Amino acid sequence: MPVRHSRFFFPNFSVASPIGTSVFTFNVQPQTSTTKTSFATSRALNNVAGVSVTATDPNFSVIQLANGAYQLNTATYPLNYYSPNNRYLFNLIATQSFVNRPPTTSQALVQISLVSANVHAPIFIPQNPSYSISETASINSVFGTVYASDADLDTLTYSIVTQQTLFAITRSTGVLSLDSAFPSTSASQYFIIVSVTDTVFTTQTNVRINVTAVNKQSPTFLNQICGENFSFNEGNTSGINVTTISAFDNDRGANGQINITFPSEQARTTVSGLRNSAYSQFQLIQLAQVGTTRSAILQSTTTFDYDAPGATRVWYLFILATDNGTPQRQSFCSIRVNLMDINDNAPVFVMTQWNYTIYRAAVGNNPSRFLRIIASDADSGNNGIIDYYIGSTPAPLYFIINRTTGVIMLQPNLMLSDLNVSDFPVTFTVYARDRGTPPLTSQANATVTINFNNNNEQPPASWLDPRYQELSIVIREKFYEVYNMRPIFDSNFNGSIIYQLTSQQSSILTVTSPFANTNIPFSDVPVRRFNYTFVSGIAVTYGLHAEIQDLYVIYIRTLVNPPLIGSATIQLIDENDNAPMFDIRSIVLSVVENEVGLRQIAQIQAFDRDLTFPNNFVQYRMNLNLTDPIAIGKFFVALDGTITTNYTFDRETTNRYRLFLTAYDGAPVWNDPTNNTNNPNTQDFQFDVQVIDVNDVSPVFLNSSIVISINETTAIGTGIVNITCTDT
Repeated sequence: MPVRHSRFFFPNFSVASPIGTSVFTFNVQPQTSTTKTSFATSRALNNVAGVSVTATDPNFSVIQLANGAYQLNTATYPLNYYSPNNRYLFNLIATQSFVNRPPTTSQALVQISLVSANVHAPIFIPQNPSYSISETASINSVFGTVYASDADLDTLTYSIVTQQTLFAITRSTGVLSLDSAFPSTSASQYFIIVSVTDTVFTTQTNVRINVTAVNKQSPTFLNQICGENFSFNEGNTSGINVTTISAFDNDRGANGQINITFPSEQARTTVSGLRNSAYSQFQLIQLAQVGTTRSAILQSTTTFDYDAPGATRVWYLFILATDNGTPQRQSFCSIRVNLMDINDNAPVFVMTQWNYTIYRAAVGNNPSRFLRIIASDADSGNNGIIDYYIGSTPAPLYFIINRTTGVIMLQPNLMLSDLNVSDFPVTFTVYARDRGTPPLTSQANATVTINFNNNNEQPPASWLDPRYQELSIVIREKFYEVYNMRPIFDSNFNGSIIYQLTSQQSSILTVTSPFANTNIPFSDVPVRRFNYTFVSGIAVTYGLHAEIQDLYVIYIRTLVNPPLIGSATIQLIDENDNAPMFDIRSIVLSVVENEVGLRQIAQIQAFDRDLTFPNNFVQYRMNLNLTDPIAIGKFFVALDGTITTNYTFDRETTNRYRLFLTAYDGAPVWNDPTNNTNNPNTQDFQFDVQVIDVNDVSPVFLNSSIVISINETTAIGTGIVNITCTDT
């Protein structure tokens, strides 16, 4: 068999040696007659004089030199320092071939002790990793670990290559954390380049950081519309635009998509079962959302007449702005809508034919007034104020008209003795014009005929007190409830309307509205007769509501010929008979856990239909009897209904709070016998405040360490352990 000069080789060798590096050289001699035969399986690398030499480890190769010399070279790079016992152990096999006889072999043991060197670059596991972090995460929150391995087991150092200020990495461990808070309009993704080095080799990887959207903001109404007044004119066709309502939500994705609506019909049902019918008269037309803002146009759905008897002229509308987040967040707003009167009604005379007889015996020689011509105008304000003018040309003898009252009087410096009976009857026309813009004039004029009785006769009817011609009475709104058996009265008027007749026949007093086909809550009091004197008055027939109408103009007359006519203006004093009203009785609002500082959660608004201050002055307080004890001290209610908190919430501790607000007005209830200022009208509102979760708790393994033993013959896919972790 071939003979080597040595049977054992034990060199030390660096793993950093490149391919083809010589490990050592050796000699092989052909077989002599004294050499014993042995057999070995080998791979031929060289054949010289029938001799070939191979290495049993493929990481090495043998090349032939000269004169029986051979060289062992490296065949791979780098060598594996972590081979068993940090060495390579294999054989060199020399084989000599013969003709007509079996080949012979010779072996030598090679043990190469490896010397460590930094030859491997770090490798990221996995490549290009992705991590997620909540947009509400606090500074120093950990959201992932970048992991790299190094076959040389060198110490690794991590760093972020990308120039940015949001994220930080722990150099020794690769732990990623938030270095500064996300801006209010954070991106949905960030990309950074992370580098790892073992001081010799450096590897980089792209890291994607997904920012998890949190529904951290409720929609916000813009332009300070909450609590504001909006007006539109009567007479407009259905679909008139009243105002535009806009809301803003800076959250990303569905969290920032806004819907502007009225409360659902179920939500706006009051505790008594009554519903605000205003919502059937208005609609919200939503426009497409532009960026973070959505608008809706408030429109009417019907035609309104300001002057219709009992017409509603003020509405309170509750508007919700709700996002599409999970969970949903919403804000609410209350606005007042006012119907405005336009000058669409011309003055109308109560009668178009007015006849009056001047009785010298009744009025004396220097009367201040004779007859009042009366017209009415269904409009309000200046549109309903009437001026009177004599329309005849030339002007009638003797008489003028008071422009504002319609009273027919003698011309200045004339006395009754200046009248000539032969000039009578005197007939002229009167027209009425309102003070609207533009002014409207009565379509049918009044014809006035004045006769003069120069004898000692008395008129068929006369007021006992001239004030009855133009009564002005102020009564309380709850007159019917308190004095329903009495005629209306005030401090200057005892309630009795007294007139005298010259005839033996009786005549009743009638109370009517100046407007045709109009019901009024007043009627005449049954007449009492005392010879030629008759006593009546004005009675209230059902409950009055200053919120609907606080001023009435009515006409009184006795049914004689010619009639005795007077007027009464009745002013109602508003009383505190309406409680503040919430258009919906409950709502769900949200706070985000871990937020700090004073924050406004909502501003609630109730409306009070009473007419005057302080009856309609609404303030707010927390109802400590109904509110969850755990919520007291965490939420605060201002007098204007603003709800704030400065508490830092933890959803894992408490995820929902219930609190109640009480709206109260500024005066005692109308029927409080003690007139106690601490006994106003009130109504309660229920708030449920949910705490929105953020990803602030890391997963926790049920066991921090596990020792596993497996058999070397275990098949691929065999389960070896169950690992459990929880995340609250």
